Amino acid sequence: MPIAHSTSLEEDCVAQTNVTCGLPVSRVRRQAGARTPGATIDQEDPARNTRGRALESPFRLSPFLVNDRFENINLLRAFAATAVVVYHVIEFMKWKAFPFEGPLLTFRIGWIGVDLFFVISGFVITRSALALWRQDPIEFGRQYWARRLSRIVPLYVLTGALWILLFKPGFFDLPPTRWLWQLATHLTFTHTFWPGTYDSIDGVNWTRALEMQFYFGVALLVP
Repeated sequence: MPIAHSTSLEEDCVAQTNVTCGLPVSRVRRQAGARTPGATIDQEDPARNTRGRALESPFRLSPFLVNDRFENINLLRAFAATAVVVYHVIEFMKWKAFPFEGPLLTFRIGWIGVDLFFVISGFVITRSALALWRQDPIEFGRQYWARRLSRIVPLYVLTGALWILLFKPGFFDLPPTRWLWQLATHLTFTHTFWPGTYDSIDGVNWTRALEMQFYFGVALLVP
């Protein structure tokens, strides 16, 4: 990347975010190097005059610094998902021949995949929330909850409604106080607080309740 282009990118990042593509402003300025006002590149460093060839900056920002993502987290997600699926296949399909020892024993421990998902979510959501707050503290709450609710609520409500329709046809035959209590606790993601509602509607959705409770905790702590 030519020096002039690199400096422009760094200046744009400073002007737009005050964080400079994931780095402290002072660090990027040190990396970019302060150019003398009015001086050309050749005057600053004649040794780098390559007669018209593009001058490569020794301080080029790596893609990791510009796009500060942890792509390998997807590998952990893939392992966690595989562990959960294999565990349920073993349990519900009575896969007795599946190994009881060695590395594959991991897949008989179903909760390990769920716990790994929670750890990944904790890291990713906290990091995302902090970045969102630094970008715009005033709009943080609105943007944060718009993202979180749109990600969780539609599918959560849909799966719960389908579960009642397909597997609990007599749900509304219960006394109104009972089914209203079930709906209220599930719609507020608090059904994990009581044994009677913990997994009464689409049992696996208890993980969504814990995730939403974590979102609430992050929203309180980040500002």
